[in-house]
Amino acid sequence: MTSMTFDSKVRFVDRAMYAFEHRLDPILPGYPNIRIIDPDVTAHLMISPSGEQDAPMGSAIVTTGPHGGFVPRGFVLYEEPGIQRVKWLVNPFAFFEASFSDGLRPIPDVATLSGKRIFFSHIDGDGWNNISDIKGEKGQNFIAARVALDRIIAPRPDIPVTVGLVAGDVDTELGGRAQSREVARQLYSLPQVEVASHGYTHPYNWQYYEKYDRAAEQSALRSYQDQAASKPYQKIANMVVDELGLEAYFTPVTRQVSGDATLPRTYLKAPFSLRHEIRDSLVVAESLAPLGKKAALYQWSGDAEPFADAVRMTRQVPVENINGGDSRFDRLFPSHAYVAPIARPVGSERQIYAANSNEYAYTNRWTGPFHGQILVLETVERTGAPRRLKPFNLYYHIYSAEKAASLTAIEQLMDYAGEGEFIAIRASHYARIADSFFDADITRTGSLQWSVSNRGALQTVRFDDAEELSVDMGNSDGVLGYTRIHRSLYVALDGAVPEARISLFHTNKRDNSPSHAYLAESNRTISNLQRGDCEWSFDAQGFGAGEMIWMVPQSGQFQIVAQVLKTDIWTQSVNSEENKLTVTLPDLGAQTVQFQFKCPGSSDAQTRFE
Repeated sequence: MTSMTFDSKVRFVDRAMYAFEHRLDPILPGYPNIRIIDPDVTAHLMISPSGEQDAPMGSAIVTTGPHGGFVPRGFVLYEEPGIQRVKWLVNPFAFFEASFSDGLRPIPDVATLSGKRIFFSHIDGDGWNNISDIKGEKGQNFIAARVALDRIIAPRPDIPVTVGLVAGDVDTELGGRAQSREVARQLYSLPQVEVASHGYTHPYNWQYYEKYDRAAEQSALRSYQDQAASKPYQKIANMVVDELGLEAYFTPVTRQVSGDATLPRTYLKAPFSLRHEIRDSLVVAESLAPLGKKAALYQWSGDAEPFADAVRMTRQVPVENINGGDSRFDRLFPSHAYVAPIARPVGSERQIYAANSNEYAYTNRWTGPFHGQILVLETVERTGAPRRLKPFNLYYHIYSAEKAASLTAIEQLMDYAGEGEFIAIRASHYARIADSFFDADITRTGSLQWSVSNRGALQTVRFDDAEELSVDMGNSDGVLGYTRIHRSLYVALDGAVPEARISLFHTNKRDNSPSHAYLAESNRTISNLQRGDCEWSFDAQGFGAGEMIWMVPQSGQFQIVAQVLKTDIWTQSVNSEENKLTVTLPDLGAQTVQFQFKCPGSSDAQTRFE
């Protein structure tokens, strides 16, 4: 081991593997003295210890080989002095590929669907009853939930959003009012709004409740109340509430109803119950939705670090779960090191992480700047290229509708999502995709052939560094199509086919012009693709107007029919150009639509679905 490194010298750096986000500091950390004896092991960083300056290479600090890789402590991340930020020294993508990869293979992808980057949005219900600074047309004040409904959500029916209600905020025994419930009803009545829960009593510290002690919680509450009650303004407020009988409108802490984040949860009147927190909160949210519209997601509150029994209960309900992670990759957190994984294992359970952080982080815990969430666009850009790492997740709280700056930021981000190259899906759909990532079975069946099964909602796989490869559609099954993004080949799979078979070929060895119609990209989720001699049909579901691009072997005019329940709702004739058929779609609603495409020259261009 070399501890004194003042006269050590870097002999060799593999730039493809090392100095990824930052160069190695000239003041080297201590390092082990390693010699390579296996010719299959590759050195990516070599340093000569003191007294060995004449050695041709020196000690192998970073290595990879057929049995894994090695990077010693101190050579993985660079720590920015004074600002507590880190950057990768080793290239984690190249390192893990070299250490563990067995070559070309399909990689399950959670950021892409139908050839487009996924967008989803979910809102935590915090601040539902807060009075917004934004006044109505007549100068009236509204609760933040009303402003979010009127300004953000209702005007954009083409953008799905999942709203996680804190059930305590609409519980009259905890201070909720009729207005609070009515706004929830109006929100959940919108087709683009998905029903979800953000808890009942809104825990801030989930681990506190794994081994719950009501007596300890009450002691913490009494201490909190004593401190609050000693403040002059609180004494006056309590007197006014008592004198005027305003208990129905206020929930002062002296009633043991509510507190703040210094306590383990918001509403503390009753003892904590996991069933109440999860199952009952979902029932409350669902009761405010139109008949038949089900709650589909549970959004973790507070520190978003649930224990295993809590995650298990969401699965048993069953609903998906999400939150935590708080990925950022921007000017303030300029490293892949701040991009969270897809999920967190919790015992034998799995917590799905949100794909991006929310405004609580971007506004410095809601202290300002209140337009700070606009910075999420930098994360969206950096996690989209040169590698697509994450979908675009617009994640915020209802209290963003309290202030003009934060409201404007959300409106701009919503508009960006609507105008961008995304496929918009519900948050529960993303959570299912992310959960399915861990269960997918991939089997190599030939030199360039694989089967992909047990993939649940995940319907995209990608092949990295595949510029010279393409999909053999004639020898594949359960494949909708493919597209190229950066240096990767993205393959869209058909959710109606349990076991997809993918066959690739080298483009330099045969003609790559389409032999079958295949999907390049769409802002619709597509499944159940059926191909005939001169036609193809499929089911599609999405939001708002949009576009489909199909690659086709024929040129000429194609006839398109869209149906719902065997009734025509839209027809169109579209010409292909250079084997590309671009179809501009109107807003056909959020329901599943059946499409049928007829090739040029078909004698029955108006054939209907059987």
